[in-house]
Amino acid sequence: MPFQQQPPALGNQYEDDSVLRSYLKRTLPREMLSEIEPSLNEMGRLAGGDLYRMQLADRINEPVLTQWDAWGERIDHIELTPLWRIAERVAAEHGVVAAAYEGNTEVIRVPINPHLPICLLRRQISTVVRWQ
Repeated sequence: MPFQQQPPALGNQYEDDSVLRSYLKRTLPREMLSEIEPSLNEMGRLAGGDLYRMQLADRINEPVLTQWDAWGERIDHIELTPLWRIAERVAAEHGVVAAAYEGNTEVIRVPINPHLPICLLRRQISTVVRWQ
């Protein structure tokens, strides 16, 4: 019988990262961690589940940049793939970009270990963690 290796299967990327969870538990105030942990769990579930499976199925498609039209006018049009559109919607729903720009934020400085991944924070979170 020939050997056939199974492809990697990802689980919840937050729950499976014991180093990140341990680091956040030691570093962040307990109230802050309890506030952001549901968002981290949800993003970890998406990253290791639905989005990962969709990315594997659509890995050869990339956005296409068209800088010029047929008459030489600069248009800078980006044609996104369906998966990029889904990822755009998910990022907006979870406030991945907006978290850093929210005006009602309390900032705490956390020393960063360069070997740890940077976590994504949800827009609804009232605290932004600035990594040093």
